[in-house]
Amino acid sequence: MQLVRRFIVHQREAGLSTATVVRRVNCLRSFWQFLDQAELVTANPLEGIRLPKTRTELPTYLTDEQMRRLLQAAGKTHYANLASRDQAVIGTFLFAGLRRQELINVHVPDVNWEDGILRVRHGKGGRMRVIPMVRELRELLEAWLVERPRCHHDFLFTNREKQPLGRHAVQVTFKRAKRMAGIDRPEVTIHTLRHSFACALLRGGASVVAIQRLMGHASLLCAAK
Repeated sequence: MQLVRRFIVHQREAGLSTATVVRRVNCLRSFWQFLDQAELVTANPLEGIRLPKTRTELPTYLTDEQMRRLLQAAGKTHYANLASRDQAVIGTFLFAGLRRQELINVHVPDVNWEDGILRVRHGKGGRMRVIPMVRELRELLEAWLVERPRCHHDFLFTNREKQPLGRHAVQVTFKRAKRMAGIDRPEVTIHTLRHSFACALLRGGASVVAIQRLMGHASLLCAAK
């Protein structure tokens, strides 16, 4: 048991998160339970070991000012004809709360201008949802569609080779905008923009149930994911 405690301390001193340490110890515990049940050992060294408690981390989000700077920075690209695309990509994250793969899967017909909605047909778990487009998002998408090249496909976002935009290209676009916006926070990721969308809705008076639906969550317990 003393050896296991030293192992836990060593893992924490190595800079591993509490969740990682707990996961590793649980793997060892399962292994020793198997050995014990198979009568291959006479004692289980993990019996009675108390695991460190994991903390519930609050979601990271951007302030209104940081969101504005990020959106402006997205338009400062080396390729003038892609400035509107990059702003539309960042704007879709900020004003629609899409996941990265959901954004990649958006097709041109999914943008319903008449009803002012954006359809997400390939959400997590195969769920489809509808998101009202605010004025800012409409303007950003309209500007991109003016520049969007004629392609053999109808994916909304494309690269310079007229191919559907990929995950890596989206990541590069985000990282460049983040750097140029002066947002020096390593914890800020693409998923942070989704949290920022939810926080903006909450500040605007939207109910938790409405936010759950717009985010595409199956239950309220998933509201921060």
